Amino acid sequence: MATWGSNVRVNAIGPAVVVLCLALLGVAASPWTQDWLLTVQARRLVDQFGGNDEADAVLRVWRSPAHLRQRVHDLVRADETLLARAVRSNWPFAHAGLEPPRVREAAAAVRARLEREKDPAMAGKLAWVYAAVVARLNDAADVKAAAATLRARLERERDPGVAGALASAYAAVAARLTGAADVKAEATAVWAWLEGEGDPRIAAKLALAYGAVTGRLTDPADVKVAAATLRARLERDPGIVGIAGTYAAVVARLNDAADVKAAVATLRAWLERERDPWMPGELAGAYAAVVGRLTDADVKAEAATLRARLEREQDPGIAGRLGLTYAAVAGRLTDAANVKAAAATLRARLEREQKPWIVEELARAYAAVAGRLTDAADVKAATATLRARFERERNPGMAGSLALAYATVAARLSDAADVQAVAATLRARLEQARDPWMAGELAGTYASVAGLTVERADAKDRSALVLDILVLAGHPFVLDASPLLSALKPATREDFGANVGAAVHWAQQTYNIRPDRLRPPPPQGWPPFTGSGS
Repeated sequence: MATWGSNVRVNAIGPAVVVLCLALLGVAASPWTQDWLLTVQARRLVDQFGGNDEADAVLRVWRSPAHLRQRVHDLVRADETLLARAVRSNWPFAHAGLEPPRVREAAAAVRARLEREKDPAMAGKLAWVYAAVVARLNDAADVKAAAATLRARLERERDPGVAGALASAYAAVAARLTGAADVKAEATAVWAWLEGEGDPRIAAKLALAYGAVTGRLTDPADVKVAAATLRARLERDPGIVGIAGTYAAVVARLNDAADVKAAVATLRAWLERERDPWMPGELAGAYAAVVGRLTDADVKAEAATLRARLEREQDPGIAGRLGLTYAAVAGRLTDAANVKAAAATLRARLEREQKPWIVEELARAYAAVAGRLTDAADVKAATATLRARFERERNPGMAGSLALAYATVAARLSDAADVQAVAATLRARLEQARDPWMAGELAGTYASVAGLTVERADAKDRSALVLDILVLAGHPFVLDASPLLSALKPATREDFGANVGAAVHWAQQTYNIRPDRLRPPPPQGWPPFTGSGS
């Protein structure tokens, strides 16, 4: 932290010397001079994109005054080479913030580069950047235009890897369409692609896109047709990754009890006979999702079925996935004894598991079930179990997962002041995050605690908490703001998903929080910005 601050001060020495010399000459007040100084500062930031100091430059743009941010934008858009470097960094998010006009400018910059990008790997990355930037908008016309842009790019792409990334980005945008006619047209177009696609890698992404679009259908008849269409494709080619989950998502919107029971039976049969080490995990997840539509009595029977399979499963990978699936089904159990038994089953698996990715899933599953324990002694025992497992863990990835699970369960025993202190610490760390992976991890952990502070705060105290959360949602390295936005749910009573634009609009209407306030102030010790603000 100190080293970064020192570097920023050293990097600012050049412009600072120039400003001092001009002041001594008595010309610093000249409008031409101030405009020139503004360009100098903007050029210095732009030149850092693509270099070792890129992260510092991105953070500085995020925190800069509007006139400096705009000058950086103008320089970037005027030079194709600079544009390529800038959009490959996280500059688009720093420029966008959460202000709709700036978000549109950032989206236009990324779109311009995406349409001309020849590097397959970079085209896929830019597609996701574009989708993530557009997620900060709330206007239906903007979303429709973004979906059209990604669909056009996808239609002409022949590289399977790039097409997969484009399809995923398209799904993220298309899922936010609101017009019934637009949604139906997109669903028809995507299904046509899926039916004619022979590459299973691309088909998997198209299945995800199809599920995202059908999730916006409003006519029950259309939903039933979509479910039948996916079931037929799944029976014909169950090896397409993601298709089982897509089918489950569509089935979740069926209203007829007989249709739901048939889907449960279908998925259970596939789950029992599938021997591919990877496929049972996906099928089990789809199975659990559909089971959630059953009655309490039927859920209890299904939970017993899953528990029996989990206890006899010898393959570690399948066991890990089954543990998470079992937790999802157990989450619907209402009897305290059944919940306690579910917690014991998952605890036993967690205590002996050594594979990092399985520990992550089991820890999350155990935390979910332990969070439903009603007896204080059981909650205390669950907290102690996670604490002990966390304290002896030396693998950073596993420790992070265990820490999150521990925080989730321990929050039920903590004083409100302790929860606020934890939130403040995580917020300070997240503000300084310099890569998407770390920012994402910290955002999820912070959100789990921040949600409790929002829930426990009085109505008059929530404004400051909402401001803190939304400032972090605009962080240039937070590419998925949905965990942060979920922390607002106790105040909003609705789920924004990843729709940052809707959350900003709500905050402005509810607490008069203007979008231009949604940036952190420059740290103490930074040199003052120069140049004209006009």
